[in-house]
Amino acid sequence: AVFALHRHRPNAPRTATVVVQPERTVELEASMSVQPIALPAIEVSVRSRTLEQNGFYERADAGRGTQFSLLDLQRSSPVVLSDALRGRVPGVTVEQDASLATRLVSRRGDGVGQGPCAMPVFIDGVPGMAEDGALFPVEAIEAVEVYQGLEVPVQYGGNECGVVFIWTRTN
Repeated sequence: AVFALHRHRPNAPRTATVVVQPERTVELEASMSVQPIALPAIEVSVRSRTLEQNGFYERADAGRGTQFSLLDLQRSSPVVLSDALRGRVPGVTVEQDASLATRLVSRRGDGVGQGPCAMPVFIDGVPGMAEDGALFPVEAIEAVEVYQGLEVPVQYGGNECGVVFIWTRTN
């Protein structure tokens, strides 16, 4: 006896027994209809190794600060970071000083005179000039984090004014 096994549906095998007599030939034809099987939707997310290693996702998952991916930043077709953040982070404004230097400024105060203060900028984890952040080209950015007051991660100092992290694209 010969056993033929085929699967009609996933995990539902069907068997048929065909008896073949010695010295005889039996022709066997099997056909299967092609019916698509609906699978549940899957979501694929790709995370940046640089952002993962520098704690970006961990801080975002903890709900601290305000994070922007490159796609978030590009929604308004900005050229520089200050254009992308303008009006999108409560308490943060874009200002120019007397020398026309553009800075991201926190309205939450500096903890001393409680006046507005220029937010320190870190580029790929390295301290930069406040002016560097406001005019940073969006096309070179992978992600941005903005923290104010007590939200500032401890490893970046307890600056009451806040900080801006710019993570650059590596490719």
